[in-house]
Amino acid sequence: MIRIYKAKKTYEKLNDIDAYCIIDRDFRTDGEISALKSDGINFLEVAEVENLFLVPELLDIMEKQLLCDEGTAEEAKKFICELYVQNKPNQIGEAFIKEVGHQLTLTKFSDTQLTPEDLNLKIHEKFMKENIEKFLADKQTIYNSANTLEEILKIFNFKQLSIKISPKFGLKNEYAKRVINAIKSNKDDAKQQIFEALAKYMPDLP
Repeated sequence: MIRIYKAKKTYEKLNDIDAYCIIDRDFRTDGEISALKSDGINFLEVAEVENLFLVPELLDIMEKQLLCDEGTAEEAKKFICELYVQNKPNQIGEAFIKEVGHQLTLTKFSDTQLTPEDLNLKIHEKFMKENIEKFLADKQTIYNSANTLEEILKIFNFKQLSIKISPKFGLKNEYAKRVINAIKSNKDDAKQQIFEALAKYMPDLP
């Protein structure tokens, strides 16, 4: 998607067509996000698009839409936070790997005169012990400092989350589907409520 969007921007015949690119964060580093934003790429305020189903405002709405007992949404929020804590070590590891990959893309290997010794030196300089420790410490700080559900959903990459919380609402696996159905049926003005709940997690577009 990013490649297509950038290609459109450089193709003059398509200048009359407005195009916007919105993507999720998906373990991207702060450096990657900043660079992509400078290219006109927009980001959701959640780690991945599936997390939009789980923002606290929407959980509150769905408690009422599904006629659940009072406190159901709070239980779902608590469950997500607990699941995050259980998966935090793996999330840190995935983010660290992503950072290493990003750092490799920033290392210039285009010099045709590079020898194996040169490549080894460049990689060693980039990934010397102090740098590796810093990369890992930075990720640990990010993931350990996430305490609220909003902060967690911004960095938690776990595509099965909406399935995992379905039983909290008395459902099997169809929580996300019920959200979509609520928008379609628009019972008690659900469509407007849901769109308003999601607005704060969407980028501002021209």
